[in-house]
Amino acid sequence: MTSLSPALNASRRLSPPPLNAAADLAPPGACEGLRETLRRALLPWSLDDELLDAWASLGQERRVLTDEVLVSSQCQADRLWLLLDGVVRVGRYDRQGGWRQSRLLEAGRWIDVSSAWLGGMYLEDVLASQPARACCFDVADLLALSSRPGGGRQALASTLLALQSRELVRWMDQGQQRVLHDATARAAAWLVEQQEQQGLRIQLRERKKYIASQWGVAPETFSRVMRQLESLGLIRMQGYEVEVLDPAQLARLAG
Repeated sequence: MTSLSPALNASRRLSPPPLNAAADLAPPGACEGLRETLRRALLPWSLDDELLDAWASLGQERRVLTDEVLVSSQCQADRLWLLLDGVVRVGRYDRQGGWRQSRLLEAGRWIDVSSAWLGGMYLEDVLASQPARACCFDVADLLALSSRPGGGRQALASTLLALQSRELVRWMDQGQQRVLHDATARAAAWLVEQQEQQGLRIQLRERKKYIASQWGVAPETFSRVMRQLESLGLIRMQGYEVEVLDPAQLARLAG
């Protein structure tokens, strides 16, 4: 996956959230490659072919450019969102308009499977870190699908509940990491997660201040912690690339 140019990323300003995040959705059933992405995103749970096809037929595609808003916390939450291509960052704007990032998501991940069931606004904003393509599913359509007669009804309902439960566990784990670990341990845990996805050479696809926000630290703390890990011989950092030199010790530090 192509990493972002730091210079380009630094020159861009975050666009304000739109008033209607669903204004430019494609018609249902027009998402190319959705069926296979949906099948993988539902693992380890599976649906029969007929039910999977029916779910995929409900999908509506939305495309955004770098730094554009994909999902806005100012919008009514009525859809589940799945990322098909690209990378997005998830977080909230603070009262001063600063961006507070909670996580970075790559293609194939669910962006939000919870907000739409709560009857309010989306819980977080979602911004594209590079041109991205996502597909959403109206919860009213999913409820109608789950109410159809046949053996798939219980399977669909169980899968939807399992997806929400998995995301809740991830949120709890992330919150526990922030509470229990200091900045160095959080950095190590984040690097271990990135190593599992990218290997021993990690491309930082975000500006460093956004990664720091995701760790819950100031940008200067990010730089200090990375220098500390480098001095310990655990990593080597050059620009926006981090090479993991001692994965075993890094994992121990992550706890």
